[in-house]
Amino acid sequence: MWESGILTIDGTNIVWHAKVFDEGSVFGIKSGRISKLSARIGNARILNYDRGWDIEPQEKIAEKVLELLLQKYKINFPKCNIREAMPLPQIMCNEKTARK
Repeated sequence: MWESGILTIDGTNIVWHAKVFDEGSVFGIKSGRISKLSARIGNARILNYDRGWDIEPQEKIAEKVLELLLQKYKINFPKCNIREAMPLPQIMCNEKTARK
């Protein structure tokens, strides 16, 4: 689903648009839920990700935008009973192994 908004950081308005999925993906930023992200200050694009970086964040304000949006759309992993989810190094969990 497409999400949009305006962030105000240090008095500067940043307009952003993101394509966000319910689950993380290999195409997402840091294998997360955001597969497309664009952010602008006025007409200047400060970052752009379309299943890969077209414009990486170079300025501190662009890095802050990315940090805030990754936090907003982070992946929420269920809490698992690790003993039932072994063997390592892969820890898998599902409804049966999730702690209540």
